[in-house]
Amino acid sequence: MGAPSGPPRPGAADPGVPAARRARRRGGAAPPAGLPAGRRRRGGGRRALRGAGRAGPRRRAALFAEAIGLWRGDAFDGFADERFAQAAAARLEEQRLLVWEEYAETRLELGEHDLLAGELADLARRHPLRERLRAAHLRALYGAGRASEALDAFQETRHRLNEDLGLDPGPELAGLQRQILRQELGGRRPRGNLPAPLTDLIGRSEAVAEVRGLLDGGRLVTLTGPGGVGKTRLALEVGRAAAGAFPDGVWFVELAGLRPRDEGVAEEVAAALGFRDEPSPRGVAHRLAEALRGRRLLLVLDNCEHVVDAVADLAGLLLRGAPDVQILATGREPLGVSGERQWPVHPLEVPEPGAAPEQVAESSAVRLFAARAAAASPGFTVSAENAEAVATICRRMDGIPLALELASTRVRVLGPAELAARLDDRFGLLVGGPRDAPARQRTLKAVIDWSWDLLTGAERAVLRRLAVHRDGCGLEAAEALCAGGGVKPAEVVDLLARLTDRSLVAVSAGGPPRYRLLESVSAYCLERLPADEHAALLRAHARYYTALAERADAHLRGGDQRSWLRRLDAETANLRAALEAADAPLAERLVRAMAWYWFLRGRFTEAKRSLVAALRSGADPAALSAWLAGMTLLSGEPWREKAPAEAAPQTGGRPDGPHSKAVTGDGQAGLWPAGSPLRVAVGDGQAGLWPAGSPLRVAVGDGQAGLWPAGSPLRVAVGDGQAGLWPAGSPLRVAVGDGQAGLWPAGSPLRVAVGDGREEWLLGYAETLFGSLEAGEEHNRRALEGFRARDDRWGVAAAVTLRGLHRHVRGDLAGARRDAEEGLALFASSGDQWGLLQATAVLGRLAEIEGDYREAEDRHREGLALAEHLDLWGEASVRWSELGRIALLSGDPARADELHERGRRLAVRHADRRAQEFAEVGLALSARRRGRFEEAEKYLRTWLEWNGGFDAENGSALILAELGFLAEQRGDPGAALDLHERGLAAAEATGDPRAIALAHEGLAGAHLLAGRHGEAARLLAAASRMRAEAGAPLPPAERGDVDRITAALRAVLGEDAAGP
Repeated sequence: MGAPSGPPRPGAADPGVPAARRARRRGGAAPPAGLPAGRRRRGGGRRALRGAGRAGPRRRAALFAEAIGLWRGDAFDGFADERFAQAAAARLEEQRLLVWEEYAETRLELGEHDLLAGELADLARRHPLRERLRAAHLRALYGAGRASEALDAFQETRHRLNEDLGLDPGPELAGLQRQILRQELGGRRPRGNLPAPLTDLIGRSEAVAEVRGLLDGGRLVTLTGPGGVGKTRLALEVGRAAAGAFPDGVWFVELAGLRPRDEGVAEEVAAALGFRDEPSPRGVAHRLAEALRGRRLLLVLDNCEHVVDAVADLAGLLLRGAPDVQILATGREPLGVSGERQWPVHPLEVPEPGAAPEQVAESSAVRLFAARAAAASPGFTVSAENAEAVATICRRMDGIPLALELASTRVRVLGPAELAARLDDRFGLLVGGPRDAPARQRTLKAVIDWSWDLLTGAERAVLRRLAVHRDGCGLEAAEALCAGGGVKPAEVVDLLARLTDRSLVAVSAGGPPRYRLLESVSAYCLERLPADEHAALLRAHARYYTALAERADAHLRGGDQRSWLRRLDAETANLRAALEAADAPLAERLVRAMAWYWFLRGRFTEAKRSLVAALRSGADPAALSAWLAGMTLLSGEPWREKAPAEAAPQTGGRPDGPHSKAVTGDGQAGLWPAGSPLRVAVGDGQAGLWPAGSPLRVAVGDGQAGLWPAGSPLRVAVGDGQAGLWPAGSPLRVAVGDGQAGLWPAGSPLRVAVGDGREEWLLGYAETLFGSLEAGEEHNRRALEGFRARDDRWGVAAAVTLRGLHRHVRGDLAGARRDAEEGLALFASSGDQWGLLQATAVLGRLAEIEGDYREAEDRHREGLALAEHLDLWGEASVRWSELGRIALLSGDPARADELHERGRRLAVRHADRRAQEFAEVGLALSARRRGRFEEAEKYLRTWLEWNGGFDAENGSALILAELGFLAEQRGDPGAALDLHERGLAAAEATGDPRAIALAHEGLAGAHLLAGRHGEAARLLAAASRMRAEAGAPLPPAERGDVDRITAALRAVLGEDAAGP
């Protein structure tokens, strides 16, 4: 292996002189014809040196070169031993060396460090005691990136000075050494061949620092990641940043041009370093290791994935044979060499869905996209109008820099919105990358083709089957769905590991591993799936995730609640995809299994949408209608559709059945939740029941009914108010009468409402919050009967806890406490932390009513911890607001506002309107008591309007009371009276004696303001009696309004005439 190629070193002839001026014969220059050589040299040399003193550095360098070029050989060559010549020869040699020193310093000014370092080497070696010449040589070496050689040369000079003259180096040379050691010497140009960047590196500053840190602690670092993620660009930036630490340079070696499994990696490295390939019995790799021994340099080996074995072999050899060499490799998989430190290059950060425009603009992916789009379409910026589309593009491109750059070129023609809309055709759209880019990086498809072509058949099979998952999957799902067609289940995990190593599959950090494909890789793989295999995989996917949901459902009401909630959280996208692909029976199973999860997570709209989708697929309405009714109410919508004019309701009240609301008229009936495709029509003794497009039919005549899908053995018979439902030959029976339903084997005393009772309980819960308290109580009563009949301890706990809330609202505080404590004990025995949360909430509110604020705070803090543990952020928001109310009642309004605001922010972040109402009404209560009337009214009016969309009166009673007090404090008796009368009506509808008493107290204030003092006194006295009878007298902290009204009344009527 020869030395690095470069400028010739001085030998027989001095360097730096044009070839035409060089004399090839010994003894001097060849003069022009007719002029003696000596006279020509003397005259030309003097003119050159006189001109150099007045010229700039480049002209000086040329003149010095001309002068030096006139010199050949030694002065008085052939006569050097003669006495007459010795003095003159020494004088001339000194002049020549002075010219060389001037010449060297001038070329240093011009930055010609690389060439000069080689040219001065021999001259400095022949004159080791000339410190000025040696200083120029040291500067040239350092400036050429050869700092270690510069320090070696200094040591050689110091040794010679000490040996020959007994001296140390002078101040200039010693100072120069210190500057080199500290890397303080200006003019240095790092050695190496790193290509200059054409664009700025965006979003990778922390990555550059981290990778440099890895290089400080290890000799081999490999940057891994999918194609187009920016491994090469990051490696080049790290090389530039680290150049100062490598005196012998940073050398970039591009390996993409090699064929797969090519053995020519060592030759590519040697060529990049400029080493000559000389004949030798030892291989290139070993000679390369020998040549690099003692050199401190960094090799950047780029695009190693297709020659990974050869690169690994060479890296191991170099690391062992050249201890000062370090390697920074890039590829789609690690090298697998001992001591390797792997650094995954992740995609750029993308904006979260729903992010504000200013947050979108701060995302690193968006900054890259915007910069490249502005280059293609001058004037482009991210604005409020296009931020959402730009964010969508960046998310759909997974933050992959190459994909973003390809997409950015289309902005000029399509604009962001149209570009985002067309990304389903990403492989046809994202083409036409820069012409100077490698072919594999000019289109998005080519980037992935490069990786796909390197895979084995089994790896390709697993990869394309993974693509049917949405947002990744766990190992169990991968093994279930990726096996088959020559791939054994036991082989899947090893194949996943290999795909992960190749950066085609990403594995989540922390928790159980999840395997995820980038969206572009997933789209590519789906294109590679044959249609029949794709269809079979979708069916298998739906079956697997339905079974998973059913398995999870049983764990959502016990001690494993948290882990199963999080597992279903992770599988949300897959569960939605399963529902899309499921047939009617599978869809029905899936939504029934998912209902409790949706309830716990507060995903009521998703639940409603999914239940409707299942019904449209042909699922049994009887199995789903109660779930749909409850979820519809909880989603914030009235669930009963308005009847058409020809079917206007003629009868009021609520239907007898536990699962339906019906309107009847003119012999017709309509049965459906709002938004559901379910319809029942009855007339002329016939009935039809079906979801749109379903084969299901019900026919009724002569007191009998038949219900069946085509070809099903299922039969229903109805007569004398009774109904029986069974498969042929089954002992199962269903009887309906007097508004009740029972399900039992023949001869059994067991009675069960249709389903397991949870749907009835949920409908009761929903009615309690957003419908009729009375209906909520009735549904809960039926659910409780069923739970007790089946000895369902969890169900009993849920029902008695909800009954405790009902009794709390009704003013039966002792009964409420008994129920809540029973529910707490039962939930504790099952380990259901959500249930504990519900029970502690009731107990906390009861403690608040009793004025025991310490217990109330403890209960709510316990509930807060439970909610945060389960990631139930709506519940956590309510607990923060409950704590805020306790702070307000305890006389700390500032702390109350802080806690309510915390609850409000949490509710808004998670789009929980009920929790937001609770927090903002709490803020309104504080604002009114502190005289901030406009702020209070703004909150209260907002939520009064929202509550008007429901049948519920519970929330409205308090809001109307607060608005009434606010009007009274502003001096408007008419508005105060109207608001409190409406509040009284709402309170009476709930039956809550405390709410009724509050309305009476408000009315007292309104009548007092209107001058009706006697009526005001009567109302105050009535309110006081109600509170006493309910066992809930006003605690001191809540007497502000009553004390204010009472004081004003006594001022008018005297101490004895104004009640308490």
